[in-house]
Amino acid sequence: MDAETGTRQQLVRKPSSRIQGFAWSPDSSQIAYGTGHIFVIDLDSGTQQQLTQDKNNIEPTWSPDGARIAFTSDLAIHVMDLGGQNKRQLSPSISYGPVWSPDGARIAYLSRSATENESSEVFVVGLDGANPQRLTYNDTHENSIRWSPDGNRILFVSRRDGDAELFTMDADGSNVQQLTHNDYGDYDPAWCPAGG
Repeated sequence: MDAETGTRQQLVRKPSSRIQGFAWSPDSSQIAYGTGHIFVIDLDSGTQQQLTQDKNNIEPTWSPDGARIAFTSDLAIHVMDLGGQNKRQLSPSISYGPVWSPDGARIAYLSRSATENESSEVFVVGLDGANPQRLTYNDTHENSIRWSPDGNRILFVSRRDGDAELFTMDADGSNVQQLTHNDYGDYDPAWCPAGG
């Protein structure tokens, strides 16, 4: 929708399955979305390009420089070049929710642990996929990962005290701080663009 005129434009017509994640490109000229395949739509021309050929691809997210897209494929984090080339897996199975660091060097994601309750934990991995680093160790569900604008901290939601609360930690998993203490759930956090 055009914010000034209110004019709406339908970008996707009858996708083959429901849309599971979409993201604006850093320059706001394109939108990537997942329906089992990852597609990119150019907003000026309206042309659409399918980037993946295999199925089960969702949750696309753009690198800060707009050159790559990270996404979830068969419950593992993958990254590929904008044209769909050089696809590679970065995480082990049962991983989802990729989020780029502001410098584009790392990706935070959620992965289910091998505990009885299959809790989801926060991990970070570099673009080479080597040595994923587990940042949280709880028998609960973490979600809604958000990097701080300077890349030094991570904001996330955790149920470690029984309901969904907001927490921050340093990008290496240290210095965990609980921000909210409510009797109800807190969801979808966001950083102030200035980082404050």
